[in-house]
Amino acid sequence: MKKCRFFLLVFLIYLSGCSQNEGELIVVRHTAYEKRAYETTEVRKGELTPTVSFTLSMTATEHIQYQVTDAELEIQKVAVSVGDRVKKGDLLLAFQSEELQERLAEYQKTDRQNRLLIRHYKKLQKLEKSKSTDLETDYGKQIRDLQREQEVTQLYIRETKEKIRRNQIYAKRDGIITRIDPKLRQGTYQPGQSLMTETCGSGEYKAETEKSVKLPKGTLIQAADGSHTYQLRVTKEKREKNGKKLYFFRPVSDMGDVGEETVLTARWKKKTVADCMYVKKTAVCRDGGKYYVRRMDEKGYFETAEVSVGQEVGEYIVITGGLSEGEKVRAV
Repeated sequence: MKKCRFFLLVFLIYLSGCSQNEGELIVVRHTAYEKRAYETTEVRKGELTPTVSFTLSMTATEHIQYQVTDAELEIQKVAVSVGDRVKKGDLLLAFQSEELQERLAEYQKTDRQNRLLIRHYKKLQKLEKSKSTDLETDYGKQIRDLQREQEVTQLYIRETKEKIRRNQIYAKRDGIITRIDPKLRQGTYQPGQSLMTETCGSGEYKAETEKSVKLPKGTLIQAADGSHTYQLRVTKEKREKNGKKLYFFRPVSDMGDVGEETVLTARWKKKTVADCMYVKKTAVCRDGGKYYVRRMDEKGYFETAEVSVGQEVGEYIVITGGLSEGEKVRAV
């Protein structure tokens, strides 16, 4: 009987221990709710100016460098400007030499005097013959001597004019002036160095753009090669078979140092979109032809909202419906 009571007591203690362990296993600890933080962007209202970028490449095939080696020349006139189209033989740069000018003037003076003397002796010779006297003076020798001197003088005049002409710079081919040494405008130059560059061929740049780009003839644009910015002017436009446009540009800035293989990048501002609502493009998702954003409510929770969109302008997209100015949406 005592054994039974003992085993019953042990059994009850065992059940009591199991009950306590099971109670500890079903304890659940609840944590407070935490909102997830997202980067947001605000819906804005205002105006956007779309820009389009395109690349320009040179169509020219040859560069002609003009220089002089005589250090005693004086600049008389710079006859062209950067961007001017020239024809073969056109005067580009005029020099003058005081020594050559004085020499030419002296030769021309001698030539005029000889002409007058020859004319004078011929009149005297004719007058003597008309008198039919026995004391006729022979002026033939004086006239012949003057004529020989006149031939030599005229030879000197031609040679001096040729030297003066060689001191002028004329265009060797049809082309466009793409560079002029700035020192020329100040009346100085460095003998043996390039004073002016003529780009032959078309001398222009070309760029292929989307058909939506509209650049009227004469439009001035800016293009850069990474370190320098240049100005070019639209000369003509062509339609291509693929629907795109091909524009041609003439340099306005000095571009003589730009290599033929250099690619320039230009940015052109299109018509401003006024009084529109817009948001960052990264905030808008597309699914099945429809557009959605994750809009934040007053309590900070996000809900999906369908929107209608317009054109993309840089990093923004125009919102035409579904959002109001000042609302916040998830940025990514």
